[in-house]
Amino acid sequence: MKKLFAASLVTFAYTSVFALSAQAVYDSSAKLFAFENLSFTVNSTITTPDSQKKRSFLVAKKTSNDSSSLLIRFKKPSDIKCTAILVNKKKSLQTNYIYFPALKRTRVVAKKDANSEIFGLGISYAELNSDNDTFEKLEEEVRDGNEYYKITKLKSKMKYVYFINKKNSSIDTILTYRKGALLKEISIQKIIKKGKNTLITEWTIDDFKKNKKLAYFIDEKSITSKTKASMFHKNRLEKCTF
Repeated sequence: MKKLFAASLVTFAYTSVFALSAQAVYDSSAKLFAFENLSFTVNSTITTPDSQKKRSFLVAKKTSNDSSSLLIRFKKPSDIKCTAILVNKKKSLQTNYIYFPALKRTRVVAKKDANSEIFGLGISYAELNSDNDTFEKLEEEVRDGNEYYKITKLKSKMKYVYFINKKNSSIDTILTYRKGALLKEISIQKIIKKGKNTLITEWTIDDFKKNKKLAYFIDEKSITSKTKASMFHKNRLEKCTF
């Protein structure tokens, strides 16, 4: 009887682990820009072998039922001040806009550029949209003595490998590959709870292809749930109050 009970426990543990899908674990984890109805200021430093640049930008997001809008608007430096990126999503349809103040023009980002880097963010438009992704079988891995889920996500010619801490369901590291070559490593440094949101407030990106390192820090004092609907209208991106 004891042997039967022990065998049952082993079987239960085995099936519990493998009953989880990679997409289910990914969807339930804390991710970059996966928050709802907040705005805040992000300060960043971009370091290359020859220079170091500092930037500051506003991030705001509103969500409603099956739609969401993400706004990124630069505050500093002066040469890119008021430049804005707007990512509108309704169900599985995502439309990306970028506003250039020098040209006083808003343009739609072409679908063929979905894997290109969002200006100043170090991640692509495609990384903000998990629809139509292909997930490989969920794996587990021990790194530095900690247990992680290893999730491999395929999109077009890109491969993203996520290491998600099993204890707190937060992403620790993201590896980005293209045609087998490692392009970037994103490391999550700090996560906080803000109301119903689990918010990543500090992260770094090692861009191996472009030989640069990007560091991002959210000003936690700037976090607010107060946003204006007009901020997210594509025809009003030229209205900058900075």
